[in-house]
Amino acid sequence: MGYTHYWRQSRDLTKEEWKQIQDFSKKLLKSKDAKKILTSDKKDCDYLRINDHCVVFNGKKELAHETFALERYVPTDDKYQVKDEDGYFNFCKTAEKPYDLYVVTMLVFANHLAPDALKISSDGNWSDWKNGFRLAKSLHHAIRIPKFLEDDFKRDMALEYMQTTGQKIEGVTIH
Repeated sequence: MGYTHYWRQSRDLTKEEWKQIQDFSKKLLKSKDAKKILTSDKKDCDYLRINDHCVVFNGKKELAHETFALERYVPTDDKYQVKDEDGYFNFCKTAEKPYDLYVVTMLVFANHLAPDALKISSDGNWSDWKNGFRLAKSLHHAIRIPKFLEDDFKRDMALEYMQTTGQKIEGVTIH
C-alpha cells in the first residue's frame, strides 16, 4: 500500500476536544514552515481547511500525495466507510513526503487528546514518528507517546542511553 498512517475513530469528538484540535491545528498548520509545504490554493480541493467539522490538508504540487482529513464526527451513512469493533477506519498515504511531519503531528496530538476515540497505527516506527512527536510536544507540552510506538520508543531510548554512556542494558543489543 505504500507508507501509510491509519486511524480508527470510535466516537464523535466532543466540542471541547474539537476546539483543542482546532487551536492546535491553527498553530501547527499556519506556521511559516507549514506554509512552505502545505497547499492553500482554494482552487485545489486539498487546500488547508480547519473548521467545525474537519481538519484537511495536503502538500503543495509535487509535495502532495493523499489528502489528510481528520473529522470531528464519525460517518453515519457513508456506505464507503469501513467500520469494525475499533471504529471507523481511515488512512493517509503520504509516501514520506514533507507534509508527513504534519500528518504525524496531528495524529499524535489527536490521539493524546482523545485516546479512547482515536486508535492510530502506521507503517512507520518510532524513528519515523519522533520528529512529529517532538513538534507536537513543542506546541502542547504534555504529549503522550502513541500506544503502538511505546516499545519502539523504549528500545530507542535504551539504545541512545547505551551509546551515550557505554553501559549495557540487559536484553538490548546495539547493531
